[in-house]
Amino acid sequence: MSDPVLQPRSNTTARLLGMGLLTAGAAMIYWQGILPLLAAIKEKPLVEYSIKLVILGEFFVCIGLFWIVRGLAGYTAIREMQKNLRSLKILSAVSLAATLLSWWLLARVFQSYGYYSE
Repeated sequence: MSDPVLQPRSNTTARLLGMGLLTAGAAMIYWQGILPLLAAIKEKPLVEYSIKLVILGEFFVCIGLFWIVRGLAGYTAIREMQKNLRSLKILSAVSLAATLLSWWLLARVFQSYGYYSE
């Protein structure tokens, strides 16, 4: 397995990378989840949103928080997870459950205001 292009070598670098991911994820959630939801509440005629970007934003927020809290140890733990099949299965199951729950909740909220996705 090759080394990634952007690999943190200190706690500070890992935490800054985590802050970048957290910021990007929060921006995705805000622009693709919260703003369209507020527009739906105000009953605007056309509301465009992307559930996929909201879910990606949630993933970025989770990984960013993990790296901010644990620093370089968090980054190393995620890299080592690729070799541990049991951890990968658990992470996949939790991610799938969180993704489906987010998708279902956001779709239900928009449907309750009369907006349906294609």
